[in-house]
Amino acid sequence: DAQHLMVWMGRYVIYHTGSATKTDNGMRAVSLQQLMTWKDTRVMLPTY
Repeated sequence: DAQHLMVWMGRYVIYHTGSATKTDNGMRAVSLQQLMTWKDTRVMLPTY
């Protein structure tokens, strides 16, 4: 997964999906509650 800037705007977190089309500018908004249910897709490297 690519990393994208997220901005807290009151009750919502807004972000860009990383792509846009003629009919979709790629902007999305989710509530903090929704965001907290997303799976963490970051790569976790082992610590030595």
